[in-house]
Amino acid sequence: HIDAREGGDWGQDLLFAGLVRYLGPAKVIDHPYHFKHRERLEFNGDPAHDWGLERRTLGYTPDNQRVSFYSEEEIREELWRGNIERIFLDERDETFELYLKLRANFFNIPVVVVAGHDRFWNKSPEFVAARYGAKLQALFIDNWRPEYANIPHAHVYNWCTNFDHYWTSHRTQEKKYDISFQGYNSHPDRATVVDYITKRWGHLRLKLDLERSPNTMQAYVRKSEYFDVMAQSRICLNLRGAAENGKTLRFYEIPYVGSLMLTQDSGAVQVEPFIDRRHCLYFNSLERLDEQIEFALESEKRAQWIAWQGHSHSMAHHTVDARIRQIYGVLNGSK
Repeated sequence: HIDAREGGDWGQDLLFAGLVRYLGPAKVIDHPYHFKHRERLEFNGDPAHDWGLERRTLGYTPDNQRVSFYSEEEIREELWRGNIERIFLDERDETFELYLKLRANFFNIPVVVVAGHDRFWNKSPEFVAARYGAKLQALFIDNWRPEYANIPHAHVYNWCTNFDHYWTSHRTQEKKYDISFQGYNSHPDRATVVDYITKRWGHLRLKLDLERSPNTMQAYVRKSEYFDVMAQSRICLNLRGAAENGKTLRFYEIPYVGSLMLTQDSGAVQVEPFIDRRHCLYFNSLERLDEQIEFALESEKRAQWIAWQGHSHSMAHHTVDARIRQIYGVLNGSK
């Protein structure tokens, strides 16, 4: 596994966690950025410097510390010895340059590209696939479009997961809030919806913390507190973020903690989808938002049933283990 990703790309982090759990730490070689994934890091109260610590280790599992991390020269030696069975990469230009630098293109080793973004960094998926040519065994794409089905070896793949490998959910917490959202103002829709709910539903117990200052994290809270608020909420909002057509982490976090998710419908293709009024509630307008809130508040037992179904669906289909089984199901079937 070659991981040249800077910062905290969630798709690559979670892929790494899945590889370690599926193959075992002895069968994974890591080429990490600044040795991330080696320990679980936590926010310690200084948002100016530490807001990204937890986010950079979302792929952490206890077994990660048993994974060997290799230098470029050591990876070249393993390639020459024939000890590398498969190479996992992201879609970036820098990663392709690393692939060439390692001289991996000289060996008949299959390449798996997992595109963990809402975009291809100004490159089309066709371009990314062509880079690796016959070496490409599979190209997994989250931001799927129908025309991608014509790309050889392309498969739809939802890169994010819940965090069963990392945090323990506390589904039995008392509901202190009626509606909650905590997040950064990474899309105009977030402020629009938060302001609307504050005005329209201000008589309810609201917990709406939106960081509005650009390029700051003054309102940042540690993940444990963030998860507690979600678990203590009757309704948890999921609103569109930086990935215009993608799904935010909350899309998987909320069902994981067992609360009812009220989510903006991104229209993104889902593998094992969450279904409206079966696993969660969807809205695509402020009018529909009101309808879903009224439904959840007036039909409490039904809302609790939907939340439980969402949690069960999450645990069955949206863990890192489920994602990596999906990948290897494709790879083993394509040999």
